[in-house]
Amino acid sequence: MIDKDGLLRVGGRLHHSQLSTEAKHPVLLPKSHRITKLILEYEHRVNLHPGVSSLFVMVRQTFWIFGARNLIRKVTHDCLACFRQRHHTSQQRMADLPSIRVTQALPFVNTGCDYAGPILLKDGKGRKPRIGKGYICLFVCLVTSAIHLELVTDLSTDSFLAALRRFVSLRGKCNKIYSDNGTNFIGAKRSLDEMQKLLASQPHIEKVGNAPANDGIQWVFIPPHASHWGGKWESAVRCVKLHIRRVIGKSTLTYEQMRTLLAQVSAVVNSRPLCYNSDTDINYLSPAHFLIGRPLTTIP
Repeated sequence: MIDKDGLLRVGGRLHHSQLSTEAKHPVLLPKSHRITKLILEYEHRVNLHPGVSSLFVMVRQTFWIFGARNLIRKVTHDCLACFRQRHHTSQQRMADLPSIRVTQALPFVNTGCDYAGPILLKDGKGRKPRIGKGYICLFVCLVTSAIHLELVTDLSTDSFLAALRRFVSLRGKCNKIYSDNGTNFIGAKRSLDEMQKLLASQPHIEKVGNAPANDGIQWVFIPPHASHWGGKWESAVRCVKLHIRRVIGKSTLTYEQMRTLLAQVSAVVNSRPLCYNSDTDINYLSPAHFLIGRPLTTIP
């Protein structure tokens, strides 16, 4: 059909659905036109350089491009920032997934945790601000693949516990947390054990009740020198680093700017499709659907 602006749009039978007008009737675009390539390059840059499948489902919400996947593959392949970060790794024979990965559970009930960094942070916006180090504390849901990013200033137990409190306050309490054998995590486990003993003491139970006494987190360490056991959070760290490097390069951001960027990166990563989508599918499943019921990067 032709709309009031003279644009050719997809018809269909979705007039009574609750989707947006652009999603129900996307604009038809030819793959060989210059404006089509400019739109794809713009969406690729605005959405922090996503992959082919992620960019495809984002563009499909507004535009219907003939042969879009091949054109998107060419745009991402020609992107200089993406080309610099693209590395080919060897293919390994993979073992069966553990039961914790294939058992139905709410988001972040079973969580993997890891650190990424260090990253450089500016203390101010003056001409010569002091440069310090920061780290990204990553939490990934082992079932839905959703991620949560927290910015910490050092590798101390107190900083990690503060990040853990922020994470639990926003995403809910965890049942199990899996991590590597970093010294900060071992110290955090000791602190959590001490906190649990305090909550389980008799005077505390008499004052507040039995409910807080059961709020213990079961911490599971992977074997030493076996980073392949933590492939779930290692791949999430790689995905986050690729977005950050492509966007800021060697620039140094302030603490607020980095926190804003991490929030944007987590929104984009959580809005990626979990499985392959054909060219004719409009809707797709992402980790954000398990969090808020829709992708974080689309208009409600």
